[in-house]
Parts: sequence; C-alpha cells; structure tokens
Amino acid sequence: MWGTFDFLLLAIFLFVFLNGLLKRAKLWMIGQSENRWDNVGERVSGIFQIGFGHTRILREKLPGIFHFLLFYAFTIPFFMILLCQLNFSISKPIANVLSLIFDIIGLCGLISTIVFFFRRILAGENAEFDTKKEDIIILAVLFFIFATGFITEGTRIAIIGKNSTISPVGVFFSLILPASPEFLRIIWQIHFILVLILLGTSPYTKMFHIITGPLNLFFRNLKPKGYLKTEDLEEMEEFGVNRLERFTWKQILDFDACIRCGRCAENCPANLTHKPLNPKNLIQNLKTYMENYNQEEAQPIINNAVIEDEIWSCTTCMACMENCPMMIEHINKIVDLRQYLVLMESKITNELQVAFRNIENNGNPWGVGHAKRADWAEGLDVPIMSEVENPEEIEILFWPGCAGAVDDRYKKVSIAMVNIMKKAKVKFAILGTEEKCCGDPARKAGNEYLYQNIARENIETLKNYKVKKIVTACPHCFNTLAKDYKDLGGDFEVIHHTQFIRKLIDEQRLRFIKNYDKKVIYHDSCYLGRWNDIYEEPREILISAGVKELLEFDRNRRKGFCCGAGGGRMFMEETLGERINNARVKQGLEKNPECFATACPFCMTMITDGVKEFKKEDEIEVKDIAEIIDAITIEN
Repeated sequence: MWGTFDFLLLAIFLFVFLNGLLKRAKLWMIGQSENRWDNVGERVSGIFQIGFGHTRILREKLPGIFHFLLFYAFTIPFFMILLCQLNFSISKPIANVLSLIFDIIGLCGLISTIVFFFRRILAGENAEFDTKKEDIIILAVLFFIFATGFITEGTRIAIIGKNSTISPVGVFFSLILPASPEFLRIIWQIHFILVLILLGTSPYTKMFHIITGPLNLFFRNLKPKGYLKTEDLEEMEEFGVNRLERFTWKQILDFDACIRCGRCAENCPANLTHKPLNPKNLIQNLKTYMENYNQEEAQPIINNAVIEDEIWSCTTCMACMENCPMMIEHINKIVDLRQYLVLMESKITNELQVAFRNIENNGNPWGVGHAKRADWAEGLDVPIMSEVENPEEIEILFWPGCAGAVDDRYKKVSIAMVNIMKKAKVKFAILGTEEKCCGDPARKAGNEYLYQNIARENIETLKNYKVKKIVTACPHCFNTLAKDYKDLGGDFEVIHHTQFIRKLIDEQRLRFIKNYDKKVIYHDSCYLGRWNDIYEEPREILISAGVKELLEFDRNRRKGFCCGAGGGRMFMEETLGERINNARVKQGLEKNPECFATACPFCMTMITDGVKEFKKEDEIEVKDIAEIIDAITIEN
C-alpha cells in the first residue's frame, strides 16, 4: 500500500498533468464546432481495434511488434498496481500465473526500449521519424522504469525467496542484489517517481499521445474516406482557413495526436520526389503555430506556418492518411488552406485559372466546346438519355467523364466500355451534352464554389432522368458522384468500371476468345485504391484475362505510389523536384513489364508520359483494363 509521501507525490503530478491537459484542451476549443459524437459504439470499438489492437501500427512489422510489446508491458502492470491498492486477495495459483506474465511482459518492455533506442541511433538522419532529445529521454525513463521494476522484484525475492519458475527474471536479478529492506524501499520509490514523472509531464511531451491517440481514434472520421464537409457558401463571410480558429476543434486535436513517426512522409509522393511538402512537417509546423497562438496578435497560417508551395504540392493521394496510425486527417486541412488562397485571395496558377474557367464555361477542364461532349460516341449507336423514350428502363447510365469524352487517348477507353456493355447486352445510355465535369478537380484545388455549382447542375440532370445506376471509368468521378454528391442531395448508386467488368465476368456475360499474353504490371489509382479500397477487382480481371504474368510494383495497394495528377495537379505544371509520374514509371520499369495497366484517365496520361520520357513507348504498352478486356472478348 502507498504511504503519505506517495499520495503527496501523486497529488503533485496529478495537478501538473491536469494543468497541462486543460491548457491543451483550451487550444483545441479555439476551433470551429464539429459533431464527432455520432455512433458512439462504433467510435469506442475503434479505440479497441485500432488503438489496443494496433492494427495500423502493426502494418510496419518490426516497430509495430515492439511498440505493441512496449504498450502492454507498461499498461498491464500499471493498471494491475492500481487494482492492488483496493486491497483484495487472489488465490496463490492465479498470483503465480500473474507473476510469471508480469515477468515476461516486463522483459519485453525492457527489450523494446533498447530496440527503439538503437533503431533511432542507427537510422540517424535518414529516417523520416526525426529523433529529438525528448525521444531519447523518454526511452531512457521507460528503460529505468522497467529496470527498477525488476530490481525491486529481485530485491524482494532476495529478502523473502521465491520459486524461479514463477518470477524467472526477478530471480535472476535477486542473485546480484542485496537482501536489504532499505534498498528495496529506495528502489521502489525511484520506480514510483519515474512513473509519475513520465505520466504527469505527458501533456508537455511526446508521451501525450497516450491521451490524444485514443481521443483521435474515438473522434475519427466515420463518414466516407476523405470526406470533405460541404459548407453553405451563401451563409459564409470567409472561405477556407488562414487562422487557427478557422480550423475545427478536431483538426486542431490532430496536431497534438501526431507522434512524428514519419509514416505519412515515408509514403508521400510529393515528399519522396523532393517537393516542399512533407506531411509530418506540415502537421508539426501547424502544432508549433497552435502552441504559440495569440488570437489578437496571430500571424496568418499561410507563408508563416505553411508556405504556398507546400499547399500546392499535395496530390490528395491519401498516402499520408491511410498510413497514419493516429488517423490524422491531412487532406481536409490542405484543401481548407487552398480554399482560402483561391476564394479569398485569388492566388492560383495561370494553368489552374484556365482549368477553372474551362469547367465553368465548357463543363470540362480541357476547354473543349460543350457541344462536342458526345462526339466520341458518333457511329457507335449509343443511346442518349434525352432521346430515350423511357429513360427509367435504362439499366446503366454510362458516365465517361471529361477525359473519356474529350481526351483523344481516353476516348478509346469509353469506346471499349461501350463495346463491352454491348457484348454483355447491358441496357445503357449516356447523358451526352448534358453531362458536365463532376467537379472533383475544382473541389480538390480549393474552388468549392465552382464545385458546388456544377455538382448541383449534374444532380438536377440525373434526378430528372431518375437514374438508377451509374458506371464510370474515372475514379475521380466515381468518388465524387458516390460520396460528395450526397451532401447536396444526390444519392446515386455509382460503380467503377473495374467493379462492373468483374461482375460481368463473374456472371459469364462476356466470352473470352484468347489470353492477353503479356507481362502486365498494374498501377493502383489513388482514388480507386486508398480512397475507395478497390484493390482486388482490377487484379482479378487481369488474371481472368490470362495475362502471361501479373507483376506488382514494390509500392502497391495501400502503399501505392501516386501518378501525380490528383488534387488538381493534372492541370498544373510540375516544376519542383522530380516528376512524380516519372518516379512511378521508373519503379515499374524495374519489373520489366510489357504493359502498364491502369484504371484511371489521369493515371493513363501520366504513365504514358512517363513511358515516353524513358523512350519505352515502342516496347511497352499502356492500356486501360477495359481496353484489354474488349480486345480479348466477343459477344456471349
């Protein structure tokens, strides 16, 4: 049991802890309101699954396993010690088992601190997790907590004796420790004080993640992945974010949840191609800005905490968010900062300004006349919704998207999809000239006003024809139509063409006449993969197509490497660092493919340009999955 001095120390460090916690909470509350209290049961289960289960941390095996061991080596004994203060008794067999378990997990904790120490020392400056004095001090304190715990146990065993099979590590220590009650009291006091120091000062150190981590997991986004809040722009006087109080309280909490592990930066294509953006540094710089914030004297965020080139380097590929163990939401912050630049200061590049104007005037970023939107379908006998006698009888609305309708290369994919649907006897139609850009490039590039206007027009058109299902070959259209339109009243069933083709194959509505006899490497589209978890359907289609060999990039699926065109970057010059598409193609060329397979118009363009950059266009094809299937199937 604890003595008076122990309770006094506990009270002091509890005060220090609560004082620090309240100061941080006051900073969080500077932000705008946001409802993150829905579905409490799901939120609590997420803490157990993601937090206690370490599902995301364990994606990186070595650090994940040792963090798992360290976490439980600290938390289990800590809570058991608290329970023991209730002065209840347990049977000897159970006590023996617990003693053995505590010995094992304590040893795991001791080893884990040593592993993490050497990992940081050996990694040096090459690691994306930056090592600060604070990290070394925390590891040292943890090491001495476990060490003094074993010394305490060993001394007690030396005094009273104990079976070596019950506390093997303690027995080992007892062989070299004095059987001194006074020594035992001193070591226990040191052990207790170290624990209090570690926990009591946590709001001021990196250890604060033991609080902010579970909080951030509880308040994580439960809406569709990458969800961006749809504001009522007519009610707003200021757009986007350039001051701390313009962020929501959850966005500010994110800053304190970041533990500088660097997993976001290790997977960020902008960072890996030497752009100004490093998502870990972005969050940490915003955290520093928060800590020094004075509402009356605060400097703007942009060009103080974050520079404009950082903001515009992001491709919204979601590699940062998908690999963050704390589920920090980077993209919504970047889009908010872009909104301020675009809607408040009109700070956009000339190319992006042209793309916005083209979307507004012609319904597509390329500026092709709106009247030519359906020219790609001439001679294909494709039904157009406005000419169909009973639109409600149409099974599928095919949405080619801007690229599929006006880009010369991707028109071929739209034609391939028409051929496939005809072979499978699908009753489909298109909107033709009534279809407009879904709005994704405008929204991700910060022009929320343009996005909402054009989205509402599309929603009205789709509702007018009572559209049931939409199939599109563009992941950006797929994501926007399926998720974003819901906030504006557009609730449609949207299917990506890889899902649709996979379904047609499963239903045996397509007949293969030959194999696609090439070594194919499949490139994961970010908006198909990380944004919508569609990884297997494209690969299953290629296997069904009988490819000679299905190759994989070293960076694939959730760790896939962006093509560089998302987030409006398709319509911006890439002048800083290495071109992302060239880096991606270089990764693919290491596998000696005969064909790059894609499932996205932006990826098609960027990969094709990369293949040309390496002068491989005469040796290597770049094909959409729809083109591959169209080439090897006939009507069933």
